[in-house]
Amino acid sequence: MATEVIPLKYLANVNERSLPDTTDPDREILYVDIGSVGRGELTDEPKRMRFGDAPTRARRLVQEGDTIVSTVRTYLRAVWPVAGSFDDIVVSTGFAVLTPRDIEPRYLSWWVMSDVFVEEVVARSVGVSYPAVNSSELGEIRVRLPNVDEQRAIADYLDIETNRIDALISKKRRLIELLDKRRAVYVGTAVVAGLGNREDLVETGSQHVPRLPSGWRPMRLRHVAEQIIDTPHKTAPVVDDKKYLVVRTSNVKIGRLVFDDARYTDRASWFEWNRRGEPRPGDVMFTREAPAGEACVVPAGVPLCIGQRMVLFRVNPAVACGEWIVHSIYSGPAQRFIEDLSNATTVAHLNMSDIHDIPIAVPDLNEQQRILARIRMEVRRHEQTVSMLNKQIELLIERRKALITAVVTGEMPVSESSA
Repeated sequence: MATEVIPLKYLANVNERSLPDTTDPDREILYVDIGSVGRGELTDEPKRMRFGDAPTRARRLVQEGDTIVSTVRTYLRAVWPVAGSFDDIVVSTGFAVLTPRDIEPRYLSWWVMSDVFVEEVVARSVGVSYPAVNSSELGEIRVRLPNVDEQRAIADYLDIETNRIDALISKKRRLIELLDKRRAVYVGTAVVAGLGNREDLVETGSQHVPRLPSGWRPMRLRHVAEQIIDTPHKTAPVVDDKKYLVVRTSNVKIGRLVFDDARYTDRASWFEWNRRGEPRPGDVMFTREAPAGEACVVPAGVPLCIGQRMVLFRVNPAVACGEWIVHSIYSGPAQRFIEDLSNATTVAHLNMSDIHDIPIAVPDLNEQQRILARIRMEVRRHEQTVSMLNKQIELLIERRKALITAVVTGEMPVSESSA
């Protein structure tokens, strides 16, 4: 008997349950928004709140066995199979909630996560920068429907195999975290005590000022920087014309500028927004909050401006270079200083007066360059290893996606015994 291919609307209900506007405003809900869902998982915990305080889009109810799929920014593949009892979970109207009727719930979830389904959703989406699809359109997408035993065998097989892949990915990500910590310890020791002088890393009467090698000076950041420039208390206007990168706190990590979720503005908008000085190559960008204490050097050839909760250090070239300051910020004394101040507040942040007092250990410029040369070698080895691990993670993610699609479409047959 040939396997049937049936429109989804005959196999599952779409958005059958929702909270009315008359819901008691004191009712507590666990809210799941678009940003909290990844590819088959929750990336953030649901937010507990009163219905009266929830966004107006907090309306869709879910139950065990449902699958939610994003109908906005569809290319992100935001899908979550609901497992467990969640009577109080409410999801955004940016999701379509699929409630299985004549299909194995886990098989439906795997089908929705497959490339064949996602590509069909993207093809039916409208809009360029914020593509979206109407929930009713999802019901027209055709689903391959084998018999129930095969559906269960496919779901069992994919549960096992994807768990194996996910475990490998988790191990590699954990290894990257450990390597990042090792790198931070190596660099922090180098810029405090000098390479080859680690026996001098002995705390004195002040918990923030270690005993330094001969010729080194304990200084505060205000004595090293010519200017410490705060940013405006408003967000730079975001435009589609990618001329100026708006550097937010999420774009600065472990001494590097990262381009995840990058946002851009244009020169005219930037100057209208911030007239306090354009970042120059060699300056240091520093995060005051969310999180506090990350830093990186302004690179050459990347037009940018710094966003909210950021500070710009214009380093005195007669005293130090930006690269030295960044590594010093990640050293033990500076990090302990930052952590002590951050922990003293409900939301971890640093005041401008606190930032001026961050402790920095400074040798002469020649010694800085000698130590930096060795640090660069260590960092280069570190980044090569991390790059290799990230490529392996990317391949595993692609393998996972390909496996799901091959199995649910029947290209890779699965028997009950193999599951």
